[in-house]
Amino acid sequence: MKEKITLKEIAAILIGMFFVSVAVYYIMMPGGFVVGSLSGLVMVLAHFIPMSVSNLTFILNLLLLLAGFLLIGKDFGAKTVITSFLLPVYLWISTAPISARRSPLSLSNIRRSRSL
Repeated sequence: MKEKITLKEIAAILIGMFFVSVAVYYIMMPGGFVVGSLSGLVMVLAHFIPMSVSNLTFILNLLLLLAGFLLIGKDFGAKTVITSFLLPVYLWISTAPISARRSPLSLSNIRRSRSL
């Protein structure tokens, strides 16, 4: 029997993923912290692959979701799918206003100041 996702769970997922994206973009990336998760892997890959963090997160999430559906089956979980797509969206929203005005906390400005 499939479990229905309640409105309360969806609200918790939306709020939780918002806080995760804020922590990744405004705390972990400027501070150079890398954690053992997909976000940590993306932060490392962003130094070598010329793509935005949100795009890299989306692509890797998509590949992992595909692997999950193939290996685990269609009962993989709606909550996993929701959170996998919310993080790159929230990261993209976080980067949009910052990119326009070149925040001093952006990775390019941090890299530039380290090279001076």
